[in-house]
Amino acid sequence: MLTTIMELVGLLFLGALLYVGDRVFGVGVKRWLWNSTHGPRNRMTKDREYGFIYGQLVRSRLVSVATLVLVQLVLGFFVFHLELLGEIVWSALATVFITGGTYLGPFLDSMFGVVDTSLGHIEGIEQRVHRGETTMGAEILGAARSTRDRFTGAGEPPPTPPPSSPVAPVEAPEPDPAAALRGYTDRRG
Repeated sequence: MLTTIMELVGLLFLGALLYVGDRVFGVGVKRWLWNSTHGPRNRMTKDREYGFIYGQLVRSRLVSVATLVLVQLVLGFFVFHLELLGEIVWSALATVFITGGTYLGPFLDSMFGVVDTSLGHIEGIEQRVHRGETTMGAEILGAARSTRDRFTGAGEPPPTPPPSSPVAPVEAPEPDPAAALRGYTDRRG
């Protein structure tokens, strides 16, 4: 049971990885295939970001994933001699979970961006340390201080006091319900 759950979670993760891989590599491949099979009037320009999964609606994603799963089914049955009924059931589950995982792809893609930004920042610190501009201890201490200041609010300007003479809001007179009803019925009449 636990193994099956872990495999299904793995399929979700595989769908997210397929989304990211399609954004990175599949967009260019799809553009090349599209432009090589369509005329010059129907070319896909560089500003259109569509892959086989990336930028597609659910039906197109499902077709792309089902094609990959069908290839896996055929390989499993003919090459590895696995049981056909088990492979069909597993393929149906895999199609659903991988397609669902493609919707986790943007989240995973943004995580890769955060990691890339963080690694770039760390590499910048390492380069400054190697050039002798700073020490690792000074960088760590500076990061700890800025984090503390961010959480405690130190270093921020004090809040501005409210104005000394507040302006009282003007209240609108309450509408007459009978007049509102007459106006409504006159328009409808």
